[in-house]
Amino acid sequence: MKYHLKLYQEISNSAYQEILNDNLYEQYKKIALNRLKRLQTKKELYDYLIDRGAKKAIADQLIFDFTEKKYLDDAQYTKYYIELKKNQKGPLLMETELLKKGVSKHIIYQFLNKVDTYEILCELVEKKIRLLSHKKSKKQIILKLKTDFMRIGFKREMVESVISKYIDEVPEVDIAVIEKAYQVIRRSIKHEELSYEDHQKIFAKLYQKGYPSILIKEVIQKNK
Repeated sequence: MKYHLKLYQEISNSAYQEILNDNLYEQYKKIALNRLKRLQTKKELYDYLIDRGAKKAIADQLIFDFTEKKYLDDAQYTKYYIELKKNQKGPLLMETELLKKGVSKHIIYQFLNKVDTYEILCELVEKKIRLLSHKKSKKQIILKLKTDFMRIGFKREMVESVISKYIDEVPEVDIAVIEKAYQVIRRSIKHEELSYEDHQKIFAKLYQKGYPSILIKEVIQKNK
């Protein structure tokens, strides 16, 4: 044992405090090592130890020791995180989340700048357009693409640029889709017989969704 204590041996207060601190260090070291079974940033592990009751000095020492031993490496964490998330999240959202985890901007940009964000966004937009084609109008597709990809952290300018590149490939909407949208609006009108004004309101709502006017008129005429 480190202290070679004997039974009934008296020790000074400073020695007692040192033993106590060493025991606490070992206790929280076990907790920290168990936590490191999942990848952590320095801040994440530090916050976890503090939440578990560790004193600041012990948490600081453990973070220092683990960093020296390469158990903690924010650069490696960031590299892994971006590689894992780059097809799910845009750079703005990844940057925000990594900053919350305590990673420095220098490290974040070191790896974000290596990602071909434009190419990734092109693939994602093209895939989404294929899913939405024949189901929504071109106007609806554009709105959804903008909303969805800006929400997950892609820049507006890039999103709009990529959409403009692919949107002309969208085929005209199937008339069955307009028919379905018509029936949804029709059910919201309580009276059985539709007036001229009702038809005009339905037309306006369908047109606002981006459906071609000629197909809207065809659907309305069919359901008169």
